[in-house]
Amino acid sequence: MTRIISGIACFGLILLVAPAVLTTPDAGAQTAATVVSSGSLSDDQAVSEQVFEDLVLVKKAFWRASRTGRLVMRGDTLSWEAAGHPDDNFTFQIAGIDKVWFTCDARASGNFCHEINFQIVRGDSYLFRDSGRDSGSNAAVLSVMEVLRTDFPRLNFATPNVND
Repeated sequence: MTRIISGIACFGLILLVAPAVLTTPDAGAQTAATVVSSGSLSDDQAVSEQVFEDLVLVKKAFWRASRTGRLVMRGDTLSWEAAGHPDDNFTFQIAGIDKVWFTCDARASGNFCHEINFQIVRGDSYLFRDSGRDSGSNAAVLSVMEVLRTDFPRLNFATPNVND
């Protein structure tokens, strides 16, 4: 993975933006996540935020439309920000996740994982699809899973569901 970092200093704050560039065999190079940190020059505890663009919240009910948007990780929370539909926004604690897993399509070259699933302890479940799936991209969901595995290794990462 390649990280590109640029910084801006303004009024004693440092702002860093680092898009994670992932290369997948199916999609080539894709920008999948942005990391934004800010804090004063003397502050060791900078607030960190990671933004995962190019996702679609898949609604299971037929009367509810799936929504494009982004997941934003702020500390130990994940927030869904629906593009143009603020009433559909929600936040949940990462500690409240019961399990995380991929949904994949079986391919001769290997599984193509294009959806990430969250089962919340209190019973809710959320399914996010990579918006570039039809063009062969899965960089957004891979990026979310990579960050969760790195930053929260004690989460229950379940075996992917594979569709034939």
